[in-house]
Amino acid sequence: MHHFLKDYIRRIISIIVCLSIICGFIPISPLPATAAAPGLVEKPSVTEPQELIQYRTETSKRFLNPDGTLTEKIYIDPIHYKDTSGKWQDIDSTLVLAPNGTYHNKANRFDVELTPTANAGFVKFTQDEASLSFKPSFAGASQRRC
Repeated sequence: MHHFLKDYIRRIISIIVCLSIICGFIPISPLPATAAAPGLVEKPSVTEPQELIQYRTETSKRFLNPDGTLTEKIYIDPIHYKDTSGKWQDIDSTLVLAPNGTYHNKANRFDVELTPTANAGFVKFTQDEASLSFKPSFAGASQRRC
């Protein structure tokens, strides 16, 4: 009986672990929630939803709809970061070419710098005066091997 209980518990734990792994791969899109906008007496004069920037969070955006209702889009991953003045800004992971020939992410709370070659510290992450850089172990002096 004791052996049967151990096998049963192992099966249950295996099922839970498998389900957890599978659920981790399921993409979840923004969840729109619509509610009446509090304190609005008249309908706003907008023809398309307008973002209410003052209600941004790290993972959400709020919109005022033409009919006076509010829609809030909530994301699992961060879509905003706080700039140096404390305001929420959109994250933009587009890589842009800097004057020194390196590539940087366009806008985020941290900076990623990619060099065109692996010899000079290929990747550098910087946030709040701290930085971390690394290069692949195969990087070094360029030598042609035949």
